[in-house]
Amino acid sequence: MNRARATGSNSSYFVQSSTTFTNNVVTTAFPWTTRAVTASAGGPYATTFMQRVGYDNRNASGAGNIQMVSPMLTHWSCPSCSSTTHNFTASIGVMKLKFVAVPEPTNALMLVAGISLLGLLHRASDRE
Repeated sequence: MNRARATGSNSSYFVQSSTTFTNNVVTTAFPWTTRAVTASAGGPYATTFMQRVGYDNRNASGAGNIQMVSPMLTHWSCPSCSSTTHNFTASIGVMKLKFVAVPEPTNALMLVAGISLLGLLHRASDRE
């Protein structure tokens, strides 16, 4: 019976009978971007190839969405196995950000001041 348990962010142990195998996992991430990225990796078990495109569709007021992407390469190794095995996999991280337009307080204050001034001018013209 195989049992697996995670012991950290970058290693795990698989126990079978009385033998313990340690897998080392190292992930390398690249800078986030809104452009197109490609990630590819090959190993004895699998070959991965991925493409993803980020975007920035905010309007002039700053409201809208941004999708940022980052290619990642992961190296898997098992130094305690009888034969040292290495495998490489590729993935792409996706981060989506949503922005909401919030009016600036100075604009709102100017609007209130302008309407108040118009009200005062109208009131003054009614008195004459």
